[in-house]
Amino acid sequence: MKRKIIAFLLKIFSKKVLEKYNPEIIAILGSVGKTSIKEAIYCALKDDFSVLKNEGNLNTEIGVPLTILLGKDAKRNIFLWLFNFLKAFFLILFPYKNYPKILILEMSEDRPGLLNYLFDLTQPKIAVFTWFSEIPVHLENYSSLEEFQKEFTSFFKKIKEDGVVILNQDNFLAKKIKEEIKAKVLTYGFSKESDFKATNYKLSLNENEEIEMMFRLEYQNSFLPVKIKNVFSKTQVYPLLASIAVSQIFNLNLLKVVQKLENYQIPQGRLHLFKGIKNCLILDDSYNANPDSMLNALETLQELYLLLKEKRNLQRKILILGDMLELGILSGISHQKIGEKAKEIGDYFFVIGEKMKLAAEIFEKEKGKDKVFCFQNYKDALFKIKDFIKENDFLLVKGSRAINLDLITNQLINFLDF
Repeated sequence: MKRKIIAFLLKIFSKKVLEKYNPEIIAILGSVGKTSIKEAIYCALKDDFSVLKNEGNLNTEIGVPLTILLGKDAKRNIFLWLFNFLKAFFLILFPYKNYPKILILEMSEDRPGLLNYLFDLTQPKIAVFTWFSEIPVHLENYSSLEEFQKEFTSFFKKIKEDGVVILNQDNFLAKKIKEEIKAKVLTYGFSKESDFKATNYKLSLNENEEIEMMFRLEYQNSFLPVKIKNVFSKTQVYPLLASIAVSQIFNLNLLKVVQKLENYQIPQGRLHLFKGIKNCLILDDSYNANPDSMLNALETLQELYLLLKEKRNLQRKILILGDMLELGILSGISHQKIGEKAKEIGDYFFVIGEKMKLAAEIFEKEKGKDKVFCFQNYKDALFKIKDFIKENDFLLVKGSRAINLDLITNQLINFLDF
């Protein structure tokens, strides 16, 4: 009840603030990849405009208004809530010349109706679609996959004709969205039909032994090489392409935008490399998990292994995977699918949680019972993992946020930089 009252008040105040300051709003939607695209867009625009993005998980009916009101994540802190409401009154009653010109707002779809609520609140003219997984997180909160998809398409249908929708051309839902909207459409991806297209993707090591991700950007008659340090995985090309597409709406110089994106950094908990105990190497992707991101993490582990094997003398590939939550009736088949990929890539498999045991069963049939270790939670697994690791092992750590696998990574890290 208290949450509903707070949400109601925040909606009233944030609408007043938006009416007064009239910022350009960029809405970011998708079942995966929202935060990375938000950070890339911010990187592309921040030097040319006054820009604000929502921080952390402030992407709900509470978090989005707090961002609009320049507030703080108060949780249960009554003093911070007092600060937030005083800030709202200040913004409404007095002119504030430093209010941002552009708001980059990641928006959650964790339950039915939330995206429509956030659209009605913000009325964005620019909306970016990241990706919709075949089996998305939060599916268990919806009556069907079709209802979940409709949550997205109905949002984009509300964008007016003078607005712009930016779609990931490589995703199956993009075509359906495109057919149903009135707004101008820009597309990005590896597909040849994309307006902003990536080709010639590859990873390499530079003279300083830093990992570089490279691809060629093709847009209209322009062809530009893009090179980013310590960012890897084909899925990380998407945030860069989407941010470039947004930059062209604001008529920024394409070459300068590409140069700015050299400073783009992957958000914490998403595909970061760390040195760990016993000189092991850790690929940390522990922030969250769904089937698409889990498969991508496994493929990225293999890609990096091949790139770094000789330079780092890499030995065993150890998978530390936790349950993927909120997948509803498709949870079982999703975890089995991960097991099929895991057996192709991993040498050993540490399983945390009940659901991932389905993947472990498939892995065990292929690799043997002595290659699989199952645990109820990260605390039970941690001691065994520390004892099991040998010199130059390569570890992947990934699972849903509630499984807390980031705490395993924290315990295994020796140095904070790779």
